[in-house]
Amino acid sequence: EEHATHGRYALRFSIPGDGGTAPGAFLYDEPMDWRGYRQITLDAFLEGESDRNLILRIDDRLWAGLSNRAQVVVELKPGANRLALDLPSFYITPSGRTLDVSRIQGIGLYLDQARPGDALFLDHLTLSGRAPAFRR
Repeated sequence: EEHATHGRYALRFSIPGDGGTAPGAFLYDEPMDWRGYRQITLDAFLEGESDRNLILRIDDRLWAGLSNRAQVVVELKPGANRLALDLPSFYITPSGRTLDVSRIQGIGLYLDQARPGDALFLDHLTLSGRAPAFRR
């Protein structure tokens, strides 16, 4: 219930022990059609003393390697952060391939350089900006 911005609960990542390299969460599901969506938004609350980078990863292939997935790095400040990212701006993979947005199969969110004692709360992940279907 801490730091929830929509509904009763937020997803909490608590970084224990050595912190690991990049703790996070991934959702892999049946292919999702993201055609026409322009923006992804999310609320993030970072507990800790310093800025951290949040990496948003989008895959159109299951378990795609680094060169075949799209990702963007966003700097989080301690406290409340509201993120609004332009989707088409990062649909190109490092290999230069454009994602097949009609078949998005996974999304991942993880902290880069997390430290013990950091906690991240995520809430209200939303796709928006989809244009209405074309009609004659």
